[in-house]
Amino acid sequence: MTIHNMILSDFMGFLFAMLAITNPASSLGVFLGMTDDKSISDRKRIAVIATITIFIVLMVIAWAGIPILKMFGISLPAFQITGGLIILLRGLEMLNAKETPTTKTASALEDQARHSIAIVPLALPIIAGPGAMTNVIVFGTQFPGFVNTLYISIGVFIVTLVLGLVMYYATYIGKLIGPTGIKIMTRIMGLILAAMAMSMITSGLLKIFPSWGVP
Repeated sequence: MTIHNMILSDFMGFLFAMLAITNPASSLGVFLGMTDDKSISDRKRIAVIATITIFIVLMVIAWAGIPILKMFGISLPAFQITGGLIILLRGLEMLNAKETPTTKTASALEDQARHSIAIVPLALPIIAGPGAMTNVIVFGTQFPGFVNTLYISIGVFIVTLVLGLVMYYATYIGKLIGPTGIKIMTRIMGLILAAMAMSMITSGLLKIFPSWGVP
């Protein structure tokens, strides 16, 4: 199999897809809602723990996700199509401004987990959830090899850093952009995410049915 190294446009595509899936604006709203009874110092402590957890989880997926697929005999194009559908649904939910699994999980677990929310449910499964994990694996299948995985790891680091900063300064950012700003950003991210998901699905289908790409 020929291995193609990621170029800048591929790397930026991964970066934007991860930002759209993890949706810092939505994560900001969830974080504020789940820590509304906390002091600013407690919020910052929770933000640091959650950020470290998100980074570790996504890094493990980046380096071990594809071997796990092979162990279960799942073909890469099949996973690419399935992952694209999952991400597409997430994007459509964000576009329609419906309550997403992220906010549902937060609401359901908020009361029980206020004292210990940094790792579960904030980092897992709210932010580093199935969508983010799937996207990491999908890009790993498209761009296999050590060098490409290293690029993906750099992308994971950047996205995690953005999420960490958003949560760390959540109190101030929330006051600055307000609920309306969060909703606008969520819909824009949803549109980008839906378009990227369709590209993933199309690419996977063409690998299974190569004749479809012949004019």
